[in-house]
Amino acid sequence: MTRAPDGCSRGFFSILLAVLVTAIALGAWIASGSAQAAHCAPFETMTRYLERDFQERDIGGGLIDETLAMRIFAAPAGTSFTVLTLTPDGTACMVITGKGMDLDALPFMEKES
Repeated sequence: MTRAPDGCSRGFFSILLAVLVTAIALGAWIASGSAQAAHCAPFETMTRYLERDFQERDIGGGLIDETLAMRIFAAPAGTSFTVLTLTPDGTACMVITGKGMDLDALPFMEKES
């Protein structure tokens, strides 16, 4: 597999880019008030739910703009993943869920034994 200059796989960057572009678009849509059926809750509540029901943990994220952040959660072996947007008041909204995330492409992930 071809490696990016910093040693990370290009697959990782493709996955991250797709997630970021989708999260930005959906996050802006939710922040604008257009998402009437968005699944939102306080961040701590959402984090407990993802851990308890799906064994997902926070694997990273970043700022979308001055008023919106995003966090990516994934279960061991990538069996499921969730992308949340996070507002300054601590509200987290679930914008993307899926299965089969390639965690091997994420060089910073600890391997589960």
